[in-house]
Amino acid sequence: MTLHRLFLFSSLLLGTAAGAQKGLSDQTGGGQLPTGGLFVPAAQPAARAASTPVVVRSARNAVASVTAIGNVHVTATAGTATADYSTLSEAFAAINAGTHQGEIVLTIVGNTVETAQATLLGSGGASNYSSVRVQPSGHRSISGNLATVLVNLAGADNVTIDGINSADHSLTFSNSNTDLAAGTVRFLDDASNNTLTNCTVLG
Repeated sequence: MTLHRLFLFSSLLLGTAAGAQKGLSDQTGGGQLPTGGLFVPAAQPAARAASTPVVVRSARNAVASVTAIGNVHVTATAGTATADYSTLSEAFAAINAGTHQGEIVLTIVGNTVETAQATLLGSGGASNYSSVRVQPSGHRSISGNLATVLVNLAGADNVTIDGINSADHSLTFSNSNTDLAAGTVRFLDDASNNTLTNCTVLG
């Protein structure tokens, strides 16, 4: 073989090896093919840690949404303008004491369990109201297990209890006690101009 042909043949072999090395490098992410023929793969990047979603909840807001409102929300045009109570009995007691005056609206926003009779007295003396309205927000119940009347309007006038009774609102009064003196709603002592409508009364 002449010197010129040997030079061309050597150049061809070197070019082929370089191309093979480049091809392997491209296919394997940068691995090297040394002249000894052993392939050394390139170092792989460390795997990323899986991201973990973080959910933040405000305990303060959660507590406030529970404690900021009672089962009975009261608004009035005189006296204390607004307040919240756990039961209807507590709300009536506040009206009897003159805390809320004028035109008073009691909105039942949560189910109440009465442990004492809910008695509303007539206006006069400590109490001073022109009208009282009881209505639900949502489907609500006022219940108890009392050996007496659950709701007692004693001389109270101009009281409207409207359960609305629609797809979104209803009001149920229930006294589960079976004593002879037990009852659910009572009007006495000349209570007049009162309306009980659109409600379910049990017991």
